[in-house]
Amino acid sequence: MNKKTVFIKDLKENQKLEQEPFVLKEASLSVTKQGKDFYKLVLNDRTGEINATLWSDRFEFCDTNFSANQVVKINALVESYRNSIQLNIQTLTKTQDFDPKDFLPVSKTDPIELYDRCLNWIKKVKDEELKKLLLLIYKDENLKDKLINSPGAEKVHHAYLGGLLEHTLEMLEVALTYQNINQHLNQDLIIAGILLHDIGKALELRPNGVTIERTVEGSLEGHLALGYGIVQKFYWPDFPSPLKIQLNHIILAHHGEIEQGSPVRPQTLEAFVVYLADFGSSHLNQFQRAVTRGLETSNLFSEYERWLGRTVYLEPYREISVDEENQAAVIKQPDLI
Repeated sequence: MNKKTVFIKDLKENQKLEQEPFVLKEASLSVTKQGKDFYKLVLNDRTGEINATLWSDRFEFCDTNFSANQVVKINALVESYRNSIQLNIQTLTKTQDFDPKDFLPVSKTDPIELYDRCLNWIKKVKDEELKKLLLLIYKDENLKDKLINSPGAEKVHHAYLGGLLEHTLEMLEVALTYQNINQHLNQDLIIAGILLHDIGKALELRPNGVTIERTVEGSLEGHLALGYGIVQKFYWPDFPSPLKIQLNHIILAHHGEIEQGSPVRPQTLEAFVVYLADFGSSHLNQFQRAVTRGLETSNLFSEYERWLGRTVYLEPYREISVDEENQAAVIKQPDLI
């Protein structure tokens, strides 16, 4: 098996790569002002992505019948261009000899441990009806493995194996702090709502070879509808109707706005808290990844982040440790005086 010897996060200027595997994400043919043909490529591995250039004088040494998400082996030189490193490709061939673990990012925390933490949160639920429902769903043999391995999203946030449960646990930590400022919140309903809000992603997304892809039902129905459908199958005939209505509402309203994909807006305290926690966890993860990618350059600001709708100021985070598996930045806080 042809395993990687160096990952994108570790590449240095003037480094030479020989028969190094990458996933080819994008390829487009361009022409310089002088009329010289070249390909602009985007390559990635589990630690990130990098731009690459293939000039016309190297075409004869490369298989240019490109296809997305194809693993390729390259010889290349690492160069600096506009304060970022990129690859100057010398040879490129397709390969089927690779280890998928080199390309599919995974949560820094073992996904099985994340799953066990979710079970511990279920133990904190005092309402026996909600606890029974949660255990039925989380221990279901058809869902368990999908839950453990599901990413939080295809691209936007927590887009790595175990990302769904990591996102869920972040939300639980944040959401329950709201009880300190509002005594009317139903803690059991918040825990249940968070544990189930994205349950549909277990059917919406799946790892496939070297990429995360959307399933047919995920494309046609989306995770809110899929999640709502999953939970309906586990209700029993005398499950309390008020709890059922409120839990269904949390699942359907957790995107917050109709323009963001929810069929209804949050209309209960608990649904609004789940929405806030979801928004905070997903956006903070996007900020972290923007910071980490940006720190690979000497720029003051990150590149424009389309999903955040902004650039991110990088200078405060120059002293930083980087999660090697999923590029999440762990920011060192200044000492308090």
